[in-house]
Amino acid sequence: MRLISTYIALSLAIFSFKSYSQEGIESQETWDIKLGAFTMSKSLPWKGGNNQTLLLPGFDIQKGNWQFNIDTLAKYRFRVSPNIQAYMALTSRNDGYDSDKFTLTNLNSHKVFEGYKKPKDEVVAIAAVNYRYFSLATHSDISNHSNGTQLKASFDYPVIQWMKGFRLSLGSAIERQDANYVNYYYGVSIDQENSLVGRHFYHTGSATNYQFLVKAHYKINRSWMMLLNLKHTRLDKNIQDSPLISAKYQQDASIVLIYQFQ
Repeated sequence: MRLISTYIALSLAIFSFKSYSQEGIESQETWDIKLGAFTMSKSLPWKGGNNQTLLLPGFDIQKGNWQFNIDTLAKYRFRVSPNIQAYMALTSRNDGYDSDKFTLTNLNSHKVFEGYKKPKDEVVAIAAVNYRYFSLATHSDISNHSNGTQLKASFDYPVIQWMKGFRLSLGSAIERQDANYVNYYYGVSIDQENSLVGRHFYHTGSATNYQFLVKAHYKINRSWMMLLNLKHTRLDKNIQDSPLISAKYQQDASIVLIYQFQ
């Protein structure tokens, strides 16, 4: 997985250099600024886990090939060909137990997490390429916490397009997580083991998750728009068998309200 990730990142870096040299500097382009708020609800697979709700302000700022938003610290986008776009980005990642810091609802406590040391936040490098309705992205830890990599292939197809105001898309995705990632978030090391609360040693291999996606985009007027995202994930057996997990599935839903400066 790390070899594949390195190869993709190197290839995209070469494409980035070619794109930069051919298209020139785009610093004279105007700023595209969007502000808004989003709410997210998650049905989590952790033992004792319940639905968590998150409400936060959001932003998305673009100029030229650069983009900054609440999801990615920095993103550089470029065009490889008329039908192929790519980007490289930096973001943070923490997919572990009780990782969200701004939730409106707390997780139910379960004895298996008594004395459990939660995973640390990671800094992650992203390299991705999009071709029409297909996308391939790799996320690799560069903070030396998990040294884990995720490789995700997804398909997103618009099934309804009403004028320019409403679009509904359906999609699916396959996400491959290497053993480093799986064991960092779902494994139990010898130091974390506690048989008195049912937290036994658990070390496993890589995992493949399958996802079903629904996305809706509604443009209210020139300045306002609304986004809806639904995601249903079936977890790999190597994750399901973890002593920290009690479910086979995870559901995520989010609503985003956006104001765009003209």
